Amino acid sequence: MLVAMEKYRQKHMESLHEGYNRRMSTFRENYHNQVETIRNSYLESSERFRDYRQAQKENVQQHLDGYYQQISRLREFGHKRVEHLWESYEKSVNAVRTFTLEQRLKILNQYKVKQRYVNKLLEAIGTETNVDIISRKEAAIREVLGEEQPPPTFWSSSHHPSNNSNLRRSASFHSLPEFPLVDEILEEEEKQQIIYVNLTEFNKNNKEEIEKEEKEYLLALQQPSTSTASSILPLFNNNKIQA
Repeated sequence: MLVAMEKYRQKHMESLHEGYNRRMSTFRENYHNQVETIRNSYLESSERFRDYRQAQKENVQQHLDGYYQQISRLREFGHKRVEHLWESYEKSVNAVRTFTLEQRLKILNQYKVKQRYVNKLLEAIGTETNVDIISRKEAAIREVLGEEQPPPTFWSSSHHPSNNSNLRRSASFHSLPEFPLVDEILEEEEKQQIIYVNLTEFNKNNKEEIEKEEKEYLLALQQPSTSTASSILPLFNNNKIQA
């Protein structure tokens, strides 16, 4: 009986020991399999994340490169545009200065030539006593000035041109382009009337002289430092035309 119990005890202990070892080996294998699976999953996730981060970095870098390129192109375009606008502005300013100076010199020269002729006619009228001759000379003056003939007037002894001329000479050609013709001894109701004659045309008899003087001041524009330029252009010697 005791021998049988001892055998049973030993068999039962062996079976327990085998079951324990079997379960431990199974648990160990499952543990290693789970650890390996988790490790592989982590490595794959790390690689995917690393690839994604690299792709995102490259994408961001591409965006930055495109942004910098656009900024540089915009800056270059702005510089070129500003330079173009500045050059255009300088050309326009120089053209306007040249045109304005030429026109002012031309008008000044034309008015000076016309003023000399008108002053000569006025001096001739001042020493004349014949009404018909005075009328013809006044008609010549009005032809030079480009004005229509005035209505006929009747001279009285007090208003005769030998006593007081109805035409007054201007102080200088600087008073042009308007040349006032004033009758100082009018009747009471006509004392406030003033006739302004606008100078618009050249006298045909002085065309050659005008063309000659125009050539002179055009030469003076090309050589402003010469003595001819300083004599023809007294008011603009200090002005400089930028190239």
